[in-house]
Amino acid sequence: MLIQKQIKSTIDTDYIFIEGKSKIDCKYFIDKINNNSQKSTTHVVGDMTNFKFFVNDLNFENFIVPVLSVLDNYTFLRKYNLMEAWGLKEGYGQRTTKHDHLPNYLSGVLYLNNHKQKLLFDEIKQEVKPEEGKFVLFSSFLKHKAERNLSREIKY
Repeated sequence: MLIQKQIKSTIDTDYIFIEGKSKIDCKYFIDKINNNSQKSTTHVVGDMTNFKFFVNDLNFENFIVPVLSVLDNYTFLRKYNLMEAWGLKEGYGQRTTKHDHLPNYLSGVLYLNNHKQKLLFDEIKQEVKPEEGKFVLFSSFLKHKAERNLSREIKY
């Protein structure tokens, strides 16, 4: 075998990061998560629903459709569609380990309560403090995490 070229480098890449707030029925979503979640076997060290749990949920659709209408104004975005929408809860000592959502194109988070456990995007130097109704949309290749929940309050 003869290796003729080997490159390890970094390139600038365009990404999207949108933060906003929406009025939603947080109690509805929290109740659904509490009644339909189990210990996660993913990057979430906590409880979560299945990945498609909220995909056809009318209350979730009422939230996401106006958000998607905003995304439609970004002409540089390629075609996308909603594939997954799940709920999670992280109690004391729980966390979300660093991960991305590849091969997906866009990802998002919708917070259902105020909390101190921030969502961290180290590579783009962004932090999101959870607030009821706050949402974040971002390019799926962006790695993100939430460090250990040091509060006795559950984060949704």
